[in-house]
Amino acid sequence: MLVYIDRKRTSPSVPRKEYIYRMNRGIEDAVKCGVPEEYVHQIMRTYIPVDDDEEDEERGNMAEFARGQAERFKDESGVLE
Repeated sequence: MLVYIDRKRTSPSVPRKEYIYRMNRGIEDAVKCGVPEEYVHQIMRTYIPVDDDEEDEERGNMAEFARGQAERFKDESGVLE
């Protein structure tokens, strides 16, 4: 599960490419696990665009970047410690 809470940035905006990449992988998994396509299109796609137009090289670079971010993740609240 990917949860993102940001109390400072609360107005709609354009998500970063690495976030779009991660969310699209999560959406793919969610649909495979039974989340209705209608929910994805009506709710999630309002904020997360499909990344099909990315070239394989760019997608591979984004995958590597996202993995690096995950490896360096530090929970600032201390909850995961």
